[in-house]
Amino acid sequence: MTEADVTVQTCWDSDRLDLWRVGIHPRPDKLCTPAAIDRELQRWARERSESDRVPDFVTDEWLKEWV
Repeated sequence: MTEADVTVQTCWDSDRLDLWRVGIHPRPDKLCTPAAIDRELQRWARERSESDRVPDFVTDEWLKEWV
């Protein structure tokens, strides 16, 4: 199931690329978008996912909603 609207594909890929945080290795053949298939982006996603760190830009956006 890699055929869908690009928005859906992007959501699937983002979910799959975050599986590292629970110790699951995402399968490259299940990724949909050219960006997610890129090895460098996969490396970045793995490091981010395993670091348990929320990027500053995300925290900043969330804080806007809480204040």
